[in-house]
Amino acid sequence: MKKSLKNIFLSSIHQNAGKTMIVLGLYKIFKEKGLRTTFMKPVGQQFVEVNQLSIDKDSYLISQVYRCRKNMKEMSPITVGRGFTEKYIFNPQKQVLKRKIIHSFQRLTKGQDAIIVEGTGHAGVGSVIDFSNADVASLLGSKVIIISEGGIGKSIDEIMLNKRCLTFGE
Repeated sequence: MKKSLKNIFLSSIHQNAGKTMIVLGLYKIFKEKGLRTTFMKPVGQQFVEVNQLSIDKDSYLISQVYRCRKNMKEMSPITVGRGFTEKYIFNPQKQVLKRKIIHSFQRLTKGQDAIIVEGTGHAGVGSVIDFSNADVASLLGSKVIIISEGGIGKSIDEIMLNKRCLTFGE
């Protein structure tokens, strides 16, 4: 019987909440457990140029730490650089972006036991290009972990808001 793919999407209540640090730890734990693991950041807002490719900075970091450099472009299928959003608004290409995300996901997960997918900020980030974190998590069929700062009132309110965005329409 074929084992099912462990497919985890990390979202947060805001940018710089520690998603990448948690990815690094989860990746290490999965590898130590003997799971063939891969990583993907479908929509990246901050990137570096590597061999004439725009690679999300978190994808680049993971590729360097865990020596999976050959998959860098698949790990980072969409990078939103200066002017991307404006161009998209005037010429939306939702199906093109969707195909890129699905193609990369399928290539990365072939022969793997687990994939860790990192979002960009809170659940609604990316809505302007039709691929919010919530949209991408749903598209990929991922289980979602929402990362928050400590506290009770504000943190729980923000988690519930993001949860609602992630589960809206289900």
